[in-house]
Amino acid sequence: MGELLTTGQAAALLGVSKPTLVRAVQRGQLRPALVTPGLHRRFRREDLLAYRSTQLAHPYGEAEELRAS
Repeated sequence: MGELLTTGQAAALLGVSKPTLVRAVQRGQLRPALVTPGLHRRFRREDLLAYRSTQLAHPYGEAEELRAS
């Protein structure tokens, strides 16, 4: 399954706060690879890097880009 990161490690990798990361999960923008029996989230590094390259590169989404055109 690859390296699994804690919420704190994932937030640090993305350069965001832990509450921001948790909001992304709650909004369905990011999915943890594993939720432990204690309800702790674990994230795959590959998933986080993909999220960073797509979501964080365009924080306002395509709709904003279309309006700017």
